[in-house]
Amino acid sequence: MDSNFTVKREALNYLFQRLLLTPVPTDKEWGGANVVITSRQVNRASSSFYSQPRHVVTKDAKELSWLLSQLGDIFLGLYDSTLSTGQKLATKC
Repeated sequence: MDSNFTVKREALNYLFQRLLLTPVPTDKEWGGANVVITSRQVNRASSSFYSQPRHVVTKDAKELSWLLSQLGDIFLGLYDSTLSTGQKLATKC
């Protein structure tokens, strides 16, 4: 088995155990890859030349943002090399 895969699987197992045993940490609301995680209702623009990001609106936005950040750290470098730079990097909102 690929050692890189093994390291990532171990990181996912650690994350899983952490989620089971401790309260979920929080982070700033997350945005990236044309997705925004937020706790606030979003007013959609009527029309725009650029595509609008998809919004996940949840009262647990900071917890979900933390989880996505952790997953991003684990899988950093395993993206399709054809993605644009803007799609590779997630940002904190």
